[in-house]
Amino acid sequence: MRKVIVVVLFMSVFMSGCILEDDQEVNPMIKTAYDSLSSSEKNEIKGDWKNATLKEGTVNSKMGVLTDHNYEGEEAYIIVFYTGNNHSLGDIDVYISKDKQEVIGKGYRD
Repeated sequence: MRKVIVVVLFMSVFMSGCILEDDQEVNPMIKTAYDSLSSSEKNEIKGDWKNATLKEGTVNSKMGVLTDHNYEGEEAYIIVFYTGNNHSLGDIDVYISKDKQEVIGKGYRD
């Protein structure tokens, strides 16, 4: 009986460590972008949202809606959530400022 308790305790500690480690692997920019999405946008993502693509590029109002116009023409992180090859609206792009690491806009979708 004592061995069973030791094994159960060991497995509990091991499993909780795995869960914490998994959460720590998520890029903070991707997490910030994901948290900014609506529930319907989250439902559109195909695959694991943690596998979103992180790029850098210049953002402007021709690409999408900027919630902070101070970043017009500035370099920012662009997080792309894949919605599937046949999705009519296209992927979801979220813009994150490099200096404050906050959401500053979203890309237009067709």
